Amino acid sequence: MTNLTYQIKLHQGIKKDIKGIPNDICEKISAAILALASNPYIGYKLAGKYKGQMAFDFSYRYRIIYQISKENKALTVLEIWHRSKDYKK
Repeated sequence: MTNLTYQIKLHQGIKKDIKGIPNDICEKISAAILALASNPYIGYKLAGKYKGQMAFDFSYRYRIIYQISKENKALTVLEIWHRSKDYKK
């Protein structure tokens, strides 16, 4: 059983982000989010318009953007996308 140290919150746009993602990848997304809830600092800090947020890459293709609230012990998942989106910005 995973020891969650941070409460997981999902931004309202997450349902749209995962629409169309294959079920096997959705399972990996869930596992990655649980891992982040146990240790949110395994990701890396972002800069630019995403300053103050963190990212975690997995399966070589997907990225989770999230924010940590130390005060509330909460991890808020803001966005999930295929990494090819990075190159379209």
